[in-house]
Amino acid sequence: MITNSQRPQHTVAEIFRKYLDDYRREHKLSYEQSQAARDIMNCRTPALGGVLKLCNNNQCQHWEFSYKSCKNRNCPQCGSFEKAQWLEDQKVWLLPIRYFHVVFTIDHVFNPLVWWNQETMYSFLIETATQVLKKYGKEYLGGELGFTLVLHTWGQTIQQHPHLHSIVTGGALVKTPTGYYWQKAKDKYLFPVKEFSADFRRAFCAGVQKLWQAGKLNTQDGKFDVAGMVATAEKKDWEVFIEPPREDSDPEKLIGYLGRYVFRIAISNHRILEVKNGQVTFE
Repeated sequence: MITNSQRPQHTVAEIFRKYLDDYRREHKLSYEQSQAARDIMNCRTPALGGVLKLCNNNQCQHWEFSYKSCKNRNCPQCGSFEKAQWLEDQKVWLLPIRYFHVVFTIDHVFNPLVWWNQETMYSFLIETATQVLKKYGKEYLGGELGFTLVLHTWGQTIQQHPHLHSIVTGGALVKTPTGYYWQKAKDKYLFPVKEFSADFRRAFCAGVQKLWQAGKLNTQDGKFDVAGMVATAEKKDWEVFIEPPREDSDPEKLIGYLGRYVFRIAISNHRILEVKNGQVTFE
């Protein structure tokens, strides 16, 4: 049960109701933005109707009414049920082994290109991480890794920050003429991280170059210097973060960490500190 002290003092819906009309006088909203704002304002209000529930215990027979949720992907009040479903689906795949937490981050020089080519670039980021993981699983463990990748598009301070979080099996399934066996990784070591990072950088930069040369990237009529971006990124050291399993490692906790971001929006109600004189303060 949520107590009054746990309830947020302000909500995104409240801010929209107060200021959205003023905002629209100076800014144009897309269809998706308008739909999200409308759903958020209507969520769990009489506008969407409600559900009346009756306890089927004969000794209870308690009635309970609740307003319906909007289920919009961007609503700060929705997503808990979907998150729980996702977590249960992931638990089916968990093995009784240790898992590593691996984070892939691309150089921010690509941010403008990513913004204008989101579907292409996000898909390519996932594809590149997948191929590098598979390659290293073969080279260093002799078999197939298991992993789950989750795309994040922003960072803690809500800045543009495309990166992938993944949980990776601490070992690989090796195929032999007589069957399969499990090749366990070292407790604190999965791959040589510097070599792994460099290979990821090379693969990503080479792929961006190919996408550009094939005419598959929107460069805003040549405004983006893709060749320059690639050259700049190739000169830097990229850091792929590989966190080894902790002593009290629980795969379900790691899955839970990823789940917090799968169904979470940038501005939650709890991050809003103050709404005063037309100004919104958030953390």
